[in-house]
Amino acid sequence: MKHGELSSAIIKALIEHGPMTASEICEAVGKDRDSSRSAISRLLRPQKVIPKRLHILHYIHEAEGERVYPRAVYALGDMPDAPKPKRKTHTELQRAWRERRAARITSVFDLGLNQKKRIQLTTRLGQSNAVSPQSKQASR
Repeated sequence: MKHGELSSAIIKALIEHGPMTASEICEAVGKDRDSSRSAISRLLRPQKVIPKRLHILHYIHEAEGERVYPRAVYALGDMPDAPKPKRKTHTELQRAWRERRAARITSVFDLGLNQKKRIQLTTRLGQSNAVSPQSKQASR
């Protein structure tokens, strides 16, 4: 399949199915990921004579293994692309990890508690062990 035929097939798939991610486009067109992605990137850029034919409508978050990645959803048209979502900060990632860790069952006695109670218990224990700024000033 030549570049022009692949581009036409991608446009036809988007007309038939509506906005799709790159992997969905690959399945609809029946081509491998590399050749489809290069055709998609060509369609996203304006050419000398032809305006850009695809734009990024929005992003969805898909899980691949244990990680979650933002995936672009492509639609037809010469419109501005949606901004890519910002990465989570290190603090946000740590907070999510602590919440997952607190929800784990680490003892037989945890089986009697529901997840919400375990999280409340571990955050309460973590807060009582933390040193507050007022207690630091009082000790000086």
